[in-house]
Amino acid sequence: ESKRQQIEDYFSLISKLAITYSEDKVIVSALTDFSKPGYNSGQSSTNSYHSYFQNISDRFNIDDILLYSSGISNIVYTLKRLRDNGLSLNSLENNSTLRNTIINSLNFEGNKKVFISDFSNYKYADLKPCAFLSAPIIKEGKQSGVLIFRISIDYINQIMTNNENWEVAGLGKTVETYIVGPDYKMRSNSRFFIQDTTNYLKQLKNTGVSNTI
Repeated sequence: ESKRQQIEDYFSLISKLAITYSEDKVIVSALTDFSKPGYNSGQSSTNSYHSYFQNISDRFNIDDILLYSSGISNIVYTLKRLRDNGLSLNSLENNSTLRNTIINSLNFEGNKKVFISDFSNYKYADLKPCAFLSAPIIKEGKQSGVLIFRISIDYINQIMTNNENWEVAGLGKTVETYIVGPDYKMRSNSRFFIQDTTNYLKQLKNTGVSNTI
């Protein structure tokens, strides 16, 4: 129950942060600048913005921060500067979690301002499982873009395994906790997979679990 509460508290915090920072003057200014035609990413203001985003990432265990511009329909900034930087909405696959995240925030209604995706393998992060939280950025009463937080499964695994110190957390030598999604598939790592990967995979094979899972 404590692990469940920790996970819920974390996502509650990140959801509140998404709303707060989507209204933040620095982030609104960054989106405006990055959306300008011919904006030079080597400008000193870019380094200032980058430091600001890096501080948010470090403080709250957010793996990456992205800005999507409604005006040009592009991702105009990513903290990690992966291959998703500069992509247009139309260039993302129809079933892409990132695309759905952006669209849900663009179409937000009423008080449902934060969209949270499930964890899935993210193409632009070497297929590492990630979740997205997003909130629309409003400037002068009009939606100008979307603020997106990418959450890595690594931090969630740290919480669920107590940084792989199970016994310190009172789980003894055999108890484990893990997250299961609505499709009944695990979202976080099994303790036994971490402690003895070879034997764990062997046990799965012996019980008839498909290699594709």
